[in-house]
Amino acid sequence: MVPLLEDGERVVIESEAIVRYIALERSLQRDAAQLLPVEGRAYIERFIRLWTDTVESRYYSVLTARNEKTARFCTAGLVDALVQVENLLWEPRLEWG
Repeated sequence: MVPLLEDGERVVIESEAIVRYIALERSLQRDAAQLLPVEGRAYIERFIRLWTDTVESRYYSVLTARNEKTARFCTAGLVDALVQVENLLWEPRLEWG
């Protein structure tokens, strides 16, 4: 099942796209709490991209492994992806000031 958001004539599908749409639409509203901060946005985008493109797919491969050997191989890939996330979290974020 794929999530779907209808906003008037606009239709947005996929969880990541829906969350981004809501955050960006909210940022256009005056006096609304901002869901996506302006400062650090490049860092946030890198984190989101790493998580959705790497961690999620490797996690899914572990869950769908057909045997223990494949699961162990896929788990090693997941651990590598999580190391990448950890490295990103420790990276200095100069653009945050």
